[in-house]
Amino acid sequence: GYISLLFKFCFLTFGMWKVINAVTLLNRVEPTTKHLVRTFCCTSKSCWNCTKSTCYINQMFCEHCKTLREPDDNDNYFNILGLERTYSIDSTSLSQKFKSLQKLLHPDKFTNRSQKEQELSLEWSSRVNKAYSTMNHPIERAEYLLQDVGVSLSEESDSEDAEFLMEMMERNEEIAEISTPKQASEALEMIQAIVHKLGSQFGEHVESKDYENAIKLFAKMKYFSSLENNIKTKASSLT
Repeated sequence: GYISLLFKFCFLTFGMWKVINAVTLLNRVEPTTKHLVRTFCCTSKSCWNCTKSTCYINQMFCEHCKTLREPDDNDNYFNILGLERTYSIDSTSLSQKFKSLQKLLHPDKFTNRSQKEQELSLEWSSRVNKAYSTMNHPIERAEYLLQDVGVSLSEESDSEDAEFLMEMMERNEEIAEISTPKQASEALEMIQAIVHKLGSQFGEHVESKDYENAIKLFAKMKYFSSLENNIKTKASSLT
């Protein structure tokens, strides 16, 4: 009985120590980057610098020596940017998170660090830039989300809906007839609204794991995104 109680006491004490340690680490993070800390995820890997088994703050820094970790090939864009794995993303929040990470990884912060950590900061910066570029683009974000949930894009097929294809032909003809910047602006606004609506529907289908319809909506999103680019090209020729 005494040994059992002692074991439970040690277990609870260790658990409380981990919680206190996690809170302490959170308080050490710069105020501008606190909102990026999503989880304290312990890994079985050892830090390349201090060799201690560690938990990573925002999956980037060792909790013991505060050294940047080595990126993994499967680092997730949503995790890197501290985002929920969903299609709907607030652009203002995304921009703020991106700027905070840019500040966190700025080369000036690593001038007195080792050569390896300077190289790691550049590698992380590259990954953050790519993550932001992908998440900030509706079509690229949708494609990445499908891949991230395990949907093979080889399953994707262009819409075979004859009515939809006819609509695309008519819209392309309308774009060809645009003759003023105002017409181009109005057409662009309308197409962007359609892409936004399709994106919302796409996100709902992904959330409900209805990937078959999500893929169909993604195909339509790409068609309308192509129209959007055509309008922008047309508009530039009118200025």
